Amino acid sequence: MSVQGTPLAAVAELGYLLMRAGAMNDARRVWEGLAAEAGHLEAPWRALAVIALREGRFDDCIAAANVANQRQPASPAPLLLRAEALRLQGRYADAQRDLQAAVALPPRNADDRLVLARATAMLT
Repeated sequence: MSVQGTPLAAVAELGYLLMRAGAMNDARRVWEGLAAEAGHLEAPWRALAVIALREGRFDDCIAAANVANQRQPASPAPLLLRAEALRLQGRYADAQRDLQAAVALPPRNADDRLVLARATAMLT
């Protein structure tokens, strides 16, 4: 189910705008609401993982990335987010496994190609 063209899409756009503006508390509230309303989608969980990573809440990042990965296993973004949190916790072998899993996925779009480029760079 897609949220494009729905009120949820407008709320998601607000969440992205707040993230870009650095208003992480407000962005977190928006994305938590979206996760409650559309928790079957990957995007709210991925956004919550990004926010948690930026705030240094690595266990929360890993938890949100795990849910995002369950929602969209073909997406490398949750794997990269989890790998970054694991690396920052000093869990290098676990991070490397996630990075290797991410780069093994075929890119589905331009965003995936950017994520895969970062994952490849982190592996080297």
